[in-house]
Amino acid sequence: LKAAFIRHGERRREAAGLPKNPLELPEGQQKSILDNAGTDAVVVSFSGAFHGRGLGPMSATHSKVIHKADLPAFPWPTAPFPASRFPLARHAAENDSAEAEALAALERILDAHQGRVAALIVEPVQSEGGDRHASPVFFRRAQELAGKAGAAFILDEVQTGLGITGTLWAHEQLELPRPPDLMCFGKKMQMGGFFATSAYDVAQFGRMYQTRNGDRARAAVALATLRTIESEDLLGNVRATGRHFLARLEELCERYPALASEPRGRGFLLAFDLPTTAARDDFLGRALRRGVFASYTGTRSVRLRPHLITTVAEVDEAVSVFDAVLREMAG
Repeated sequence: LKAAFIRHGERRREAAGLPKNPLELPEGQQKSILDNAGTDAVVVSFSGAFHGRGLGPMSATHSKVIHKADLPAFPWPTAPFPASRFPLARHAAENDSAEAEALAALERILDAHQGRVAALIVEPVQSEGGDRHASPVFFRRAQELAGKAGAAFILDEVQTGLGITGTLWAHEQLELPRPPDLMCFGKKMQMGGFFATSAYDVAQFGRMYQTRNGDRARAAVALATLRTIESEDLLGNVRATGRHFLARLEELCERYPALASEPRGRGFLLAFDLPTTAARDDFLGRALRRGVFASYTGTRSVRLRPHLITTVAEVDEAVSVFDAVLREMAG
């Protein structure tokens, strides 16, 4: 977000005939910056999004009340996220309509904040928000609208990156006509950071400085992780075993339609729903007592995140436990 705001501010100053470099501004304007004059620029995000717990990104986070309660926030606009229904073939018309409505709302927001939108930020899959998906067409159109608005198109791959979806980065599956302007990574990369196109490569000293710049130890760990993923063909395993896992989840949902629904995912980024939060939590507790750990996301979704080395046999073992738990819950 910082890189997007920096480039946005530089462009606005240049358009107004002012210096691009803030250190060349008149003394009075520099003092106003130090006195928190700030900017009226905004970041547009989506309902259900999670972009971290820092005080800046928190204003683009909309997934859990506990993350935001009692903290200051910027008045940035929020666009609706379409959240595809599954199976996709069964809900095609509904999903198309939801995406059209979401894109129309996004376009209205961008128009209402014309000239002030620094960035549009979105996750390839809303992981904290409930493993919510949208089609590649939706993301391509969102990127197009961001470009027309002069805003950076930012993809947050902190949770979806580094192979969990079967490609190194989830957005590789979106068939974007050009790379995102900025892409965030972290966690599984063993370090946090972002990739930027040349337009957002902020080089001026002091603009992007932070204490941990140039952490060579973490960079070495990240490099070893990437080499292992490549040498052991872990992406191939995620794709093949992930397809098997999703097929098994689909079978469970067909077997217990009153309890399990909406099986979905890419690679090992998988989820399915139960009818209520209480039912979901009951399921997780029963599975854990039988030796299988699964997690939660959204209000009633079971989140599954196997390690990249997970085998078909291990998937089948987990699914057998899920089957026993659902059978037990069904009475």
